[in-house]
Order: sequence, then C-alpha cells, then structure tokens
Amino acid sequence: MRRSHVMLVSVCFTVVIACGGSTSQQPDQPVNDGTIPRQVAVTEVTNQSVTLRWDAVEDAEAYYLYYASEPISDIENIHAYQNGDWLADVNSPYTVTGLTNNITYYFLITAVVDGEESSPGYSVNATPVDAPPTPQPSAEEVRVIELINRARRDPVAEVDRHPQVNDLNNGLEPDTIVATQKEPLAFNPHLMVAAREHSEWMLETNTFSHTGANGSSPQQRIAQTEYGTPDASGENITVTGRTNLDTIQVIETHHAHLFASPSHRTTMFAEAFKEVGIGRELGDYTFEEGTLTSSMLTQKYARQRDRHFITGVIFTDDNGNDIYDVGEGMENVVITVNGTAHRAYQSGIYAVQVPGNAIHQVTISGGTLPEPVDTEVEVMNRNVKLDVILDGNDVRLDSW
Repeated sequence: MRRSHVMLVSVCFTVVIACGGSTSQQPDQPVNDGTIPRQVAVTEVTNQSVTLRWDAVEDAEAYYLYYASEPISDIENIHAYQNGDWLADVNSPYTVTGLTNNITYYFLITAVVDGEESSPGYSVNATPVDAPPTPQPSAEEVRVIELINRARRDPVAEVDRHPQVNDLNNGLEPDTIVATQKEPLAFNPHLMVAAREHSEWMLETNTFSHTGANGSSPQQRIAQTEYGTPDASGENITVTGRTNLDTIQVIETHHAHLFASPSHRTTMFAEAFKEVGIGRELGDYTFEEGTLTSSMLTQKYARQRDRHFITGVIFTDDNGNDIYDVGEGMENVVITVNGTAHRAYQSGIYAVQVPGNAIHQVTISGGTLPEPVDTEVEVMNRNVKLDVILDGNDVRLDSW
C-alpha cells in the first residue's frame, strides 16, 4: 500500500539593487623567467595543516615556502607579518603543520636556481579547520539537486524521461516554461536548514502545508536563517509513504511526482532563482489509509541580490551514467578559486561565490583524484556548473 501527496506554493518578489561590477578576478601573475614556481595550489585542508603542490622548476636546487596570516608583499621581511614564517628545502607536495584552525593563511613559493632565489609566484590561501563544513547535505539531498539541475540543463530531454508528461507545458498555458537551458542552481546550506526544519515539523505534526511552525510562510522560514530575506523564493513539498520504503529510490519518486505537477514543474524551471536547498526527513506519517514510514521532502529555491556561483559535484561515476548518484560523491576535495581554497562537502557538492563578468582560475584537488585538475571558468551574468567526474583512471570535466 502506498500513498503520495504533492503540494506547492511559490513566493516570489523582486527588489532592484544597484551594485558594482568586476571585469576580472584572475590573480596578478609576475613575469616568469622560468624560475618562478607555477600552478601553486592547495590540495588538502585539515586540522591545523594545509597541503600545497606546485609544478617543478627546471634545474631548481631548492624551494622555499613563505606563509603568514595576512597577505604577503615582501618575503624579505616575512617575520614582520602576523604569524609570518618560512621553510627552506621543501618539496611538492608539502604539508605545513602547526597552524591555528579557523585562521586564513597566505602562502608563497620560490625556487633556487643557480644559487639565486626567484621571485614568488602568485599567492594562495586556505583556512585550516578541525572538521568539514557544517551542516552537511546528505547524499540523497544532493541527488535531488542534481535531478533539478539535469532538468534545467535540458528541459526537453527531461520531458522524455517522464512518460506521464508529454509536453513541457503539460497542464500549463502555452510557453509558460520556455524550452531553453536554465541557469544551474547552486547549493546553499542555509536554504537546506530551512527546508529540513520544515520537513521535520511536518512529520512531527502530521501536517502537509506551506504554512509552517508558528504560522510561518515559506519566505519567512528562509529569512529566519543566515540566508536573510531573499529577493525571490519558492518552495516545493512532497511526501511519499510505503510499507517497505526504499529511502534511496524514493528520491526518484519525489522528482517524478514534482515534475508531473504543472505548478511544481514551473517552480523547478523558474529563472528567478539562483540557489537551492533540500531538506529530506524520514519518519512516520499518517495518511487516510493508515500510518506509513515516509519520506518528507522540501525544496527551497531563492535568489539573494545578483550573486553568482561556480558550483557542481565531484564524484566517481561508478555506474557510468554521467550523473551523480547516491554513494558516488568524493570526500576530502578542495576547490581553489583565484588562489582561495574552499573545502567541498563530504558528498562532493560545492558552491563558491564569485564576481560575474570575469574569468576565474580553478583548481580541484584531493579526494581520490589522481592529480589536481586546473581549468579556467568564465562567469558572466549567471552561475556556472562545473562537475569533476572520475571514471576509472580518467578524469573529465563537465561544464555548462
């Protein structure tokens, strides 16, 4: 016996905000005569330590590493900087230990060639922590985001995957949803918190409604988190109960039900949104037919000003289907954007806010990647999705 219900309300309002632009976020590169270490990157950020790597310099006799907890412009006076120090005769990769957690450190590498020390290359920075970022999205919640973004990438192809929907505007006025690629949505942990709390409350109170605890609205629940008041927001909710609930497979059921619903589909494809958070909770829910073990899902969509993100998932494509599945996420991955290192979530998902109208230098390293991946990402007036996929011994990038 099973019973499924889906409902939707979408709250969306817009505030026009004037803000400055940026033309480039590439780090300034010193003129390189062949002696300056290149491709300096952070490969691991852990408790009181940061690991760096760099490309070898031909005929280098030694490498020196300088670091401090403020930007460095004069390596000759490294001890004048806060927590400034240097290390001689280091080799790539090298782990700097004894750092203080939750403080950002800046690192420079020089090479010694023919007895002369080179100028440093561009700086990278990282913040050691004693634990991964929290709260962590579950693998199932990440799968929901990937299904949403799969649909937004190719709306027509998504229709073909759902036989119960014969047209993108099935049940809607013509051209309500335009069959063009939509902006990818970036994961936001604060939206996830709002979504989880609402799913939990609905299970605890045996309620299925967009009116939540203390009469809260979907938009109010977002505003009560660190996300703040969104410029645009929407919410989808769905619950499925079964006598023998497959807690992973039910994610596909949730997506199919929401996609089949015209109003939910409209929210899923809305171009007003740039970020998303998913809250999936498990528990007993009483339907008309009785109480069943159930999966309660809330999707929170939002936009906050004109923020742009590089976002995606790093995963091992175990089943060869070119999309993240539960259990495929890669742990302990570092995303370095323009010299600043960010830890991906343990499920492999990440989102880094960046200025628009710029080309950004990105390095993905750590986890089970055989070597760091370096690429450039151009971000104009929309998010860019960059997935890193390990397929056997091959690493490939998928960007849109």
